[in-house]
Amino acid sequence: MQLRAQYPRLVLYAPSIGLPAQTLHATVSGLLPPYAATFYVIRPDSTVLVFSHMATTNSFDFGANEAGDVYFGVSQVGSWQAQAVISGTPSNLVAWEVLWLPVHVTR
Repeated sequence: MQLRAQYPRLVLYAPSIGLPAQTLHATVSGLLPPYAATFYVIRPDSTVLVFSHMATTNSFDFGANEAGDVYFGVSQVGSWQAQAVISGTPSNLVAWEVLWLPVHVTR
């Protein structure tokens, strides 16, 4: 199983300003669908979030809609990591950064 984070860098609470949250892209080979995937997402404060997801194709996405969290992967500043497991087989580990960027207003 291969995992890829769509964005290497994101803005803190990005959806609040019209920017995307994180999306993880998974590709499975050597197994037949359906897949019961477990996603482990490690926040910068070392909290581990665990999500279950069922997929029926060998390539699928896991993001804010699937997690039920509009701020998936963007709710804390710092380095995030994620890994998925299907049938006891772990994916590679992916990482991304969430940054706080001040907004500048010109009047």
